[in-house]
Amino acid sequence: MNKLQRFFLIFAVFGAMLCLRPDHTLANESEKLPTARVRADISSQELSDRILTAYNKINDLSVETHLDFKLIKQGLDFDATGEYLYKQPDKTTLVLHSFMASRVATEEAAIKATNILAALRKNITNEYNAGPVTETTLDGQRCYTVELTPKTKENLSKIVIWIDADKYTMPQVMMQYLDGSNLTQRKEYELLNDVYVVREMDTDYVSPKNELQLHATFGKYLINRGIPDSTFENQTPSNLISPF
Repeated sequence: MNKLQRFFLIFAVFGAMLCLRPDHTLANESEKLPTARVRADISSQELSDRILTAYNKINDLSVETHLDFKLIKQGLDFDATGEYLYKQPDKTTLVLHSFMASRVATEEAAIKATNILAALRKNITNEYNAGPVTETTLDGQRCYTVELTPKTKENLSKIVIWIDADKYTMPQVMMQYLDGSNLTQRKEYELLNDVYVVREMDTDYVSPKNELQLHATFGKYLINRGIPDSTFENQTPSNLISPF
């Protein structure tokens, strides 16, 4: 093998290594090349108003859900089925049908980390300082991104949200905490009754003490059927999942 051939062989091997994740699996296109962001021609307040308008179409809903939990450091891996119910402005409950479901409630740090996600659609500018809105793409879809920092002192350091520029859904949220914890949540949506609801949701939460992986699927939505307030009496509010 001459010098020129050796050079191209080394170059090819090096190029292939750049496309590998640390676990030696092939990276996808979005991981290989960072997506450029440009300043968007919309303010954070306008964006917040459009998100709220999109979701105000939902007065109430119920949906069947299947949850797969993995509490890595505790060595727990189990699933549960249940029903999530919501009614404006802030009534929620999640009824899980599994004897292991109660185990999740003991993992307070991991559960509380997800609670803020369901309220983001209402509180982008009310409870957070919002940075400039930028445009980018996520899985080929044009999105807005905005970085939020809390106005009050709390463990949360910042939130970065991706908002679909056409549907005003939130396909991805990333959260960072002062204690070094990180949370990423991704959602896939479908159009139902003129509103976009979640079909699948993945949440990854890593902290010094906890590591939670949650995969949720949703089906059999009932939207704006007039759920009575009494349904939520004596029920524990839950924002562990948010199907919209």
